[in-house]
Amino acid sequence: SKDSEISALMKEVELLNTKLTNEQANCKDLQGILFERENNNKKTEEVKRDNSRKVEVMTRELKSEQNLRFAAEKKMKSEIDIMAIAIDSREVQIEKLEHQLDLTNAEKNLIEKQLSDQEKRAD
Repeated sequence: SKDSEISALMKEVELLNTKLTNEQANCKDLQGILFERENNNKKTEEVKRDNSRKVEVMTRELKSEQNLRFAAEKKMKSEIDIMAIAIDSREVQIEKLEHQLDLTNAEKNLIEKQLSDQEKRAD
């Protein structure tokens, strides 16, 4: 009876050992899965960080381009303003020259009239 008890206990220990071996194998499988998931998560985080950096760089490039465009527009506007001032200045010069021409013509007419009057007197 003791032998049968020992035998029954041995079978139970064998069963438990088999169960333990299976559980250990399951545990290893689960550890492998967990490790894989952690690696995937790390890769996902790296990709997210990389994408964030790319977005930051692109945003800075865009802002830089916008600033350049804005500066170019301001430069063009000031160049246009300068041209407008130059045109105004030339128009004023033209008016001055026209006025001088009018004065010169008036002087010429006066001199011609004086000459004409002198010739009439001389006759």
